[in-house]
Amino acid sequence: MDIRKYFEHWGIRVNPFQAEEAKNDEVYLGNLAETMTHPDFDKVIGSMREVSTSVVFGKKGSGKTAMRLLMENRYKDHNAQHPEERIRVIRYDDLNPVIDRLMRREPPRASSKSVPDSLPKLRLVDHQDTILSIGVSELVDEILADSSRESTRKVHSMPRRSRFDLALLAALYDEPARGDGSSRLARLRRLTKVSPFWRPGRLLALVALSLIGLGAASIAYGLSPEEGVVWMLAIPSAMLLIASLAAFIGAIFKRDRIGRRLHREMRTCLRTACEWRKVLGFFGGRDLLFSPLPRAGDQESRYELTQRFQRVLENWGYRKVVVIIDRVDEPQFVNSDPRKMRELIWPMLNNKFLQQEAFALKFLLPSELGDQLQREDPEFFKEARLDKQNLIRRLEWTGATLYDVCTRRLKASQDPAAQAEKLTSLSDLFDDDVSSTDLINALDHMKQPRDAFKLLYQVIHEHCLDHPDDAPVFQIPALVLNKVRKHQTTRLEDLEKGISPG
Repeated sequence: MDIRKYFEHWGIRVNPFQAEEAKNDEVYLGNLAETMTHPDFDKVIGSMREVSTSVVFGKKGSGKTAMRLLMENRYKDHNAQHPEERIRVIRYDDLNPVIDRLMRREPPRASSKSVPDSLPKLRLVDHQDTILSIGVSELVDEILADSSRESTRKVHSMPRRSRFDLALLAALYDEPARGDGSSRLARLRRLTKVSPFWRPGRLLALVALSLIGLGAASIAYGLSPEEGVVWMLAIPSAMLLIASLAAFIGAIFKRDRIGRRLHREMRTCLRTACEWRKVLGFFGGRDLLFSPLPRAGDQESRYELTQRFQRVLENWGYRKVVVIIDRVDEPQFVNSDPRKMRELIWPMLNNKFLQQEAFALKFLLPSELGDQLQREDPEFFKEARLDKQNLIRRLEWTGATLYDVCTRRLKASQDPAAQAEKLTSLSDLFDDDVSSTDLINALDHMKQPRDAFKLLYQVIHEHCLDHPDDAPVFQIPALVLNKVRKHQTTRLEDLEKGISPG
């Protein structure tokens, strides 16, 4: 029997159990507002009024990415309902760029192995810089791409300090996916009306004034023998010329010194020292003197820059920032290695970083990192203070919860306009010899959504293979369920032992 015929009988427009990735799951994405999620979801997302950090550990397929998508949807709904109390979401779910850039700065030592054993030394400030880069780049994109000019009006109405902060953050962290970063920064500098490091017009005026004074002195020397008049004109003019040229040369050296420092310190930024000098030329020397430009190993400058970023966002109605960290096992260099994931994530488990005002992080981490956590010493826990971070040690599902999730998906997949019997629960697909308790017990062996969906997908597939098109049977007997359950249980056991690919 063709599986499409089976679903047509029940009025199901799309197979509710075929997707294995939440980001590609048509059923889930189409019903985020009404979807059923893990019972701990409310603890993970927390309050919209006072955002807080959460740390979740879960196996592959336990619903971490689905949880992220649902969180993003909830924040979107909240922002639509509270335009003056919005939450800015930063997705930190692609760690490949961070690793690639650090690898360029610190290439791994030559080895007989094709893949190096460990990551370059990651610091908390590297993560802070990357998070700010993502957030600032997205904000600059929105400002410069706003055809309604609403963002332009907001920038013009900002206090001078906030306009400078916006330009400074863009200079440090804006990395456009397309286009030239320098031209973007030039547009933003004109928009924010920030003074450049050294104004060429001012230098030319001072030099011209100096030359006029020297010219007047030479004329006076030719017309009058009185040396006092000549020196009164010549000495100040010469001093003004020398001071102007010295200030200009000094500014160049200062820009060069700061540029080289930023190039050394901001390891996740792609700019060269020469590009840093060019970027710094957009700002006045006095402004830079009192700016929190990153120094070697300096976390405080990053905290100050984060606060400035939050104050800039307030002009667009964003009162809080949430960073969602997901897919840490997927970078090519990490390749699901628990030790490398630990090197990547552990620098961020710092209580001061996790407890910033109106700034929260949502860690959706693989269960292998939870096992690594158990091996840490008391000093680590004292610094991370995970007892204050809404910690969920294992994202677990019961058979009853999975039964309810599958029932919801089944109902969401049924076409209301189809001429078919209304499905009330997952049990409707099965024969009378299969009770809801039998289904709950079978799903309980699967432990998590992805494996529960694999079980049901295989059950339906096996059932359809057992019946021809001219003699269809639309309710699945216990024999098929038990056969597939045993096969799937064995698969999971082999997966745990590392002898099965998945």
